[in-house]
Amino acid sequence: MREFLVAIQSHITLITIIEIVILTFFFYQIQKWIAGTQAEKVIKGLVVLLFLLPVSDFFGLTTLSYLLRNMYTWIFFIIIVVCQPELRTALEQIGNSSLINGGLFRNSTIRKIEDTINTVVSAVEIFANTDTGALIVCTKGVGLKDIEESGTILDAQVSLNLILNIFFDKSPLHDGAVIIDIDKNLIEAAGCVLPLTERKNLPTVFGTRHRAGIGIAEKSDALTIIVSEETGNITLTQNKMYRPEVSLEELKKELYSQFVKPYENEPTFTFKSFKNLNKNTGNNE
Repeated sequence: MREFLVAIQSHITLITIIEIVILTFFFYQIQKWIAGTQAEKVIKGLVVLLFLLPVSDFFGLTTLSYLLRNMYTWIFFIIIVVCQPELRTALEQIGNSSLINGGLFRNSTIRKIEDTINTVVSAVEIFANTDTGALIVCTKGVGLKDIEESGTILDAQVSLNLILNIFFDKSPLHDGAVIIDIDKNLIEAAGCVLPLTERKNLPTVFGTRHRAGIGIAEKSDALTIIVSEETGNITLTQNKMYRPEVSLEELKKELYSQFVKPYENEPTFTFKSFKNLNKNTGNNE
């Protein structure tokens, strides 16, 4: 045992440790990029097939082993074709990362994000003042491709008029959610169907929009903005929690905290003031 440990120590160098850290970070990023997407299911299927080969060899399943070995030759191309949207998103995130956008690019990136946030806040203000129902999902780390595919893919730049038109009560998309990538200044999809929460301890005044906003908060790390069509009140949801009766100033501060501060290397705001869904709450909206 002692000789075994000595042998391991003799092979562990600083370069080895660096490689392990890099590979760990690499696989973590891949997992984060594909989480919640169709690619995640494909990768899981490929992993199962990967483990089938040694099993088939062990039991002498010649035909199955032959098929699996030939299929592995094409796995690289299968991943590229099937996971093309996720690979594109991953490369875009690398290009949008704070490391790449440092220095001269960082200020330009921050200005674009600030413009997007101001546009979203202006739209929410109009919705709140006119009692127009709205459901806006601001994506973060977890992919929402499956949710986007339930609606209409737009891939359009964020603009005040476009957001207002989407939630106009005669619009065919107004009942669904809008998916916005603030970092890219992009409205990715509209009219999307969100999973509804099954929680029973919510305020009775919470309708389908609120349950959908909380539902997506249970499935992803997205920040969701809900505007009540009955009262015009603004509610935020994220990480299985919700925050009712948010002012426009608080909304703007929250968006800046989560989408601008990371580029300024400052700690992000935590949802300490959010109410845990596991606790009973009053009839606030």
